[in-house]
Amino acid sequence: MENNILLSLFKYKPESKMTSKENFLTEAFAHILKIDTNLACKWLEYCDVLEFEQDSLRISTQVPYSDDGVPIIPDMVIKGGTKSGQSFTIWHEHKWDDYAIKDKLIKYKEYLKKKEPENKLIFIGKHAEQISSAKLHCDKALLWADVYRFLEVNDSAADLYANRMKEQLLDFMKKEQLTLERLSIQKMRAYYSGDSSDETFLDDCRRMVDQLSTCDWSFIPDYFTKNEAPVVKHKVGKHPYRKQNWGRTGIEFVDWVNYPEPGIFMGFLLDHSDHHMDPIDPENIAELPENIAELMFTIDVGEEYKDALIQSDLNVYAEKIRGKLPGTEIFGPLKMEGMSPWRKLVIRETLSNVIQGKEKTAQEQVEVIYHRLKDWCNVVFEDGKVEKIFRDLFENKAT
Repeated sequence: MENNILLSLFKYKPESKMTSKENFLTEAFAHILKIDTNLACKWLEYCDVLEFEQDSLRISTQVPYSDDGVPIIPDMVIKGGTKSGQSFTIWHEHKWDDYAIKDKLIKYKEYLKKKEPENKLIFIGKHAEQISSAKLHCDKALLWADVYRFLEVNDSAADLYANRMKEQLLDFMKKEQLTLERLSIQKMRAYYSGDSSDETFLDDCRRMVDQLSTCDWSFIPDYFTKNEAPVVKHKVGKHPYRKQNWGRTGIEFVDWVNYPEPGIFMGFLLDHSDHHMDPIDPENIAELPENIAELMFTIDVGEEYKDALIQSDLNVYAEKIRGKLPGTEIFGPLKMEGMSPWRKLVIRETLSNVIQGKEKTAQEQVEVIYHRLKDWCNVVFEDGKVEKIFRDLFENKAT
């Protein structure tokens, strides 16, 4: 989009370690809400503020507050009142690449709730890691991709300037990779074509993993999750077959305190070399390079347990699971012995097959991938026998 004032201004950000990216994005977002009251009202509803007087809303940025003499400066503030005459304040803390600061969020939330229990703290970040660290210390934690989707699906007022500015903000966010983009066969082919400059597909995978990390995974047995949120792992280097690092990007449930107890990985396998596994469809890779990328689920153990379970009933259950999940490759510990022996159960399917015909929107793809992984988990854990095998293994080792 030409003549985009936001893209033009962003070229002049300070060239230092402390850039103005977060402040720039905050000002742009606040400006859109200021000039479009209807959109501001929808934003409050999106943030679970359901009762307010539209005419009472006031939006500001970088407003200084004082907590016992200590300055507090939230990125964006929305103040308003309810029909009953009660006032409320919504603080926003925004991050681009920096991590969420736990102590800062705790201080902000304590200050707000002390003033009025109905006050809220909203955190917005670019990466899932930021959301994971922030969500326990604020009322709502969102990705900028969520903000993008909010702006995209909610109509602006009839005002031409407001609509134009929203379009430019959406264009800016897309160019700065603050959006969720759909996976496509075309991008997969470009990624595996040997052009090291085209990492669009990898970036799209990483942002989709960020979205997957926010989904509900409570159906996985507590034994594997320890009631913790998944950890996002982007273990892919600059380009596959050039500078790869574990060749996958996805979410993990691993108890690092008690590791090597079993851990679960779910996500995208982009490079098979480190895993010593051939692609599912090796004969057609040259003609269909998009079939290199796969959706993968694994249950792994630590190095000291790599020789365990090789002749166990887990192989029998792997065969039963294969019969219930057509179109997938399923390896038990016996098949994995000569490849990745610490990987005891592996389910794989070409990613192109998973998203085939599901390329309408990125959010629809998230749902498709999430439900595919959920279906796999439900089959693996449906009767509790797989869980029991791992429980018995580690309980026996402990004694």
